[in-house]
Amino acid sequence: MSRAAACLSDAALLVALTGTTASAAPHVDRVSTAADGTQGDKASSAAVTTPNGRFVAFRSSATDLVPEGITHPGTYSYVRDLRTGQVTKLENTLSTGVWGDAQDSAGSPEISANGRHIAYQWSGRPQFPTRIDLYDRVTGPPETVSAGPADSTRDMGNPSLSGDGRLVAYQDNGTGDVWVADRVTGTQTEVDDGTRSTVVQLSVNGRVLVMDSVDGSSVRDLRTDRVRYFPGVQLRAVSPDGRRLLLQDGQSNLWLLHGGHRELVGNGGAVDGSVSDRGRSVGYSTAGADVVPGDTNGVHDVFQWRSR
Repeated sequence: MSRAAACLSDAALLVALTGTTASAAPHVDRVSTAADGTQGDKASSAAVTTPNGRFVAFRSSATDLVPEGITHPGTYSYVRDLRTGQVTKLENTLSTGVWGDAQDSAGSPEISANGRHIAYQWSGRPQFPTRIDLYDRVTGPPETVSAGPADSTRDMGNPSLSGDGRLVAYQDNGTGDVWVADRVTGTQTEVDDGTRSTVVQLSVNGRVLVMDSVDGSSVRDLRTDRVRYFPGVQLRAVSPDGRRLLLQDGQSNLWLLHGGHRELVGNGGAVDGSVSDRGRSVGYSTAGADVVPGDTNGVHDVFQWRSR
């Protein structure tokens, strides 16, 4: 698609991309509540859905999501089992057993779909640039997967993993280049189109990489090297199979795109976003009070949209 399409309005662009009109969201549930349905007393965000759509992980400053409450106020990670309704607070995620000496310097962790591999930013001492390391929970110890230069102004960041942990996408925050490291072949491949880009997400199957740039988003098929451009809008997530995309327009509406079909899954103000297998569900957060009945806490909550 030509970048000249950037002059189109958001609505016209969506029609041009998909050729269809929108349909209403079939069903939405609020996820960031206690197991008994009590709404959070503070904001929740950063929704991530597992490939099968059963679990949603999120971050929250609420103090009333678990029976034991919060002893020390702050922002913590939670996981909700959408089948049982159980909410679990994750303690000590970056434990010494995982990170060793890098514990205090590790950040932005990403875990593979099989739960075995964890990629993260490691800053080391101040005179060293930030790099991307990966920890294999079975074999260990951590390995460096980025090929960053010895220039402290060229930090690497924003890792994203394939489901088996073989491929790691990351960005060079100095140059704006995006790279994919293949841990089996040991190769590093630059995958941006020459414009300053950031990593959005690598699909679980490792085939599709979504990137953002100043004038929109792009999707690269790592097998065929084909690139699709989405000027003027932002892509927020890709489904595990790489076939469905979550798009955010200028009014912060979220749309699920698949072939020639698009569906509205989140109204204006929606942020974040994560898509389950075959687009059956989408996790996102919004401060909107009209998504579900009884939303009176006045803060961002996490929701799950489910297809029919």
